[in-house]
Amino acid sequence: MTQSLGQKQAQAQRLQISMPYTQWSLVRAFRNSYAGPQPPPMPDENLFEATLDLKQELIPGFENFDHEEKMRLIDKANKVFRFVYTRGLDWHGQEKYYFKIPLLRDINIARNGIDKIKIRITRAEYEQAVAIIRTVGELERIARAVPYHGLYETVVTHLKKDHDVDLNQTVLVSVDRGGRIPCLILQHALGLTSMETLKVDQGHGQLDVRRLTDFAANNTFRDKHVLFVDSTVDSGRQIKVLANFFDDPWWQEKLGHRSWSLVGSNEYGNNLAHHHNINWGVDPDSTFEDNPELMGIDYAPNSLNRVVECPSITSEAIKKCLLAVPAGLIYNTADVAEQVERQYREWKKARAERKAQARRERRQADKERKEHWTEQSLIITAIRQWSERYSMNDQEDLLKKRLNLPPAALPTIITDEKSPNSSNILIIGTGGGWVDIPEEVADFLISGLSHFGSLSLGTVQGNPGRILERLIQTNAKIKVRLYRSIGQQSWKDYFHNDTDRSIIFAGETKTETREQMIKDAKIVLVLGGSRGTMEETLLALKLQKPTVLIKDWGAIPGYLLKIKRYRTLPHLKVCENIVEALQTVLEITKT
Repeated sequence: MTQSLGQKQAQAQRLQISMPYTQWSLVRAFRNSYAGPQPPPMPDENLFEATLDLKQELIPGFENFDHEEKMRLIDKANKVFRFVYTRGLDWHGQEKYYFKIPLLRDINIARNGIDKIKIRITRAEYEQAVAIIRTVGELERIARAVPYHGLYETVVTHLKKDHDVDLNQTVLVSVDRGGRIPCLILQHALGLTSMETLKVDQGHGQLDVRRLTDFAANNTFRDKHVLFVDSTVDSGRQIKVLANFFDDPWWQEKLGHRSWSLVGSNEYGNNLAHHHNINWGVDPDSTFEDNPELMGIDYAPNSLNRVVECPSITSEAIKKCLLAVPAGLIYNTADVAEQVERQYREWKKARAERKAQARRERRQADKERKEHWTEQSLIITAIRQWSERYSMNDQEDLLKKRLNLPPAALPTIITDEKSPNSSNILIIGTGGGWVDIPEEVADFLISGLSHFGSLSLGTVQGNPGRILERLIQTNAKIKVRLYRSIGQQSWKDYFHNDTDRSIIFAGETKTETREQMIKDAKIVLVLGGSRGTMEETLLALKLQKPTVLIKDWGAIPGYLLKIKRYRTLPHLKVCENIVEALQTVLEITKT
């Protein structure tokens, strides 16, 4: 069912629009660019960002237009830079719709929200604007956010309406230090050939009297309207200082000025006495910060009323960038829509492929997770059934049966025409204080295994411990790896720096240590064992590790042979005796 107009309007009213953060400092912008190309941030694959190829050029026929038309053309070409761009969030927190918001230094708007000034735009306009701004960089973006024709119209109207003067009857004066760059901008916006400067000490209520005296001597202000320029006019303190001099009868006669006023940005958008509010198109608190690195001037030594010139690489580079704008240099954006749309189609296709791949990976992960839990369930069921089938007495009876068998004659060495490959052989089995492997069997295994592999153990007790003990006593040259959990660092010197024996720390828990131990093994040899060995054996079978057991040695072989799912596994090898088991291990090492 389609939404009604009322529903759509209600939904639009619930949109949450916020002003995105924008870096407005000219000094910081220059430093960021002067430091050289910065590594790009990690791209968000779910967020489309176009990369444009833009060229600067002079506005066609620029020199043939009058000044006002030049400023109008400049503003038209740079209109995209005078907004910040954002996406609206609906009441579900989902991105919906696109907006551009003019930057207005007006606390009233900040307090009451930006709904009154936001402008709804299309996705295409949003993506093109964001791509252009990202491509030109911070410094160019700030310089081109200044509305030159807007400043021209505002000031000309103010002069005519409030003081009945035109530009030819006006002298432009910077209120130093903070007004130096804004005044330079306004000079070019108005098309004036020159500007004057005057340091005003707002804190002490003074200004540069020597400079003022020079103005009087040179008749700089005679019969003129004096238009002072400052970045911000909030408290009006500079107005009070100027009024003390320019409204004073003695100075009025000396300077001969016709009238005076001050233009600058007011935080509430108000016009104060002798003041007219203007919109710089940027954040004047950040863009026109009172910084010598920006203004190119500083306080004279031991004085707050006079300034001295101190140009720097930073100030000169910023001025060059700023003045390129009123000179008519613009970015050719004629094919931006085509560039963005082409890249958007490519991104959309790639995103669809990523989503399809993600769906495939999720399905595979779900399958593996299901198989894992199925296998875990089978292991748990097997252990429970095994425990129910074989009580402790049953296990002891089976052990006695195994030990009461007539001892087979053990060969001193197993020979084979083909030399086996070196393999990591994991020995698991009866643990704790219960040892059921005779010393001669342990020595036989060590003698055979020392020819073609290294041993891994998970304990120094039980049957694996007996083999380790005999290995040390006989000084057999075979590499041994003993697995411990990461938290058992006290074991690190257990082998006293014996180069043939090492401790492997793996996993935070005993279960994780067991899993890593079995993953690292090529062959698993099972010598008896109870519940813990059963878990390790089932995990080895799950990981498809060749697993060798000896028939009738404990309850594990008998149980596995009764379960079809296990006895049919090709990597489960159940041998009649220890000699056959060693021969089986030898055969596996050849593969």
